[in-house]
Amino acid sequence: MTGPGYTVDHAGPADRPELERLPDRLSGSSLLRRFHAPVRRIPAGYLDTVTAGDPTAHLSLVARSAAGELIGLVSLNAIERPDHRELGLLVVDGWQGRGVGSALLDEVLRSGLAAGVRLVDAVVLPELVALLQALDRRLPRVWFHREAEAITARYQLGSCWSS
Repeated sequence: MTGPGYTVDHAGPADRPELERLPDRLSGSSLLRRFHAPVRRIPAGYLDTVTAGDPTAHLSLVARSAAGELIGLVSLNAIERPDHRELGLLVVDGWQGRGVGSALLDEVLRSGLAAGVRLVDAVVLPELVALLQALDRRLPRVWFHREAEAITARYQLGSCWSS
C-alpha cells in the first residue's frame, strides 16, 4: 500500500535494527501513549514478536517514507486465541497527523480480516482516546471497560468492515 510520501508493508527480521533506533525519533509522550510507561526503548520481547514474521501470532506492518526511513509500526498481537488480537500503533512524531496512522490502521485491519481475526482490543490511557475514536469510525464496538489507568475497548472485525 502506498500513501502520500510513504509506503506500508509487512514487518520482518530485517526491520529490527531500525525499530530498535525508532525511539530516538519519538517523543516521550509518543512512547508513553504506546507503551503506557515512561520507556526510552521499545521492549525487546515486543520487538521479537513484531519482527518474527509469524502473522498467526503477531501481524505487524511498517510504514516507510519515500526516502526509505521507517516512520510507523502497527501490530495485531494474538492475546487469547488467533482470532482475537490486541492493537498497537506507533508513528514517528514528525509524521503524525499526515495520514500514516490511518493508513497503517486500515491496512492492519484489512490484513487481520484476511487472516481470520474477528476481535480487536485497544488499550489506551484515559486521556488519549484518539485511537478509540478512529476505531469507532471503522468497526462496531462490542465491549468497553474503563479503569483509572487505562481504557480497553473491543471491536468486531468482520465482513461489515471496509476501509
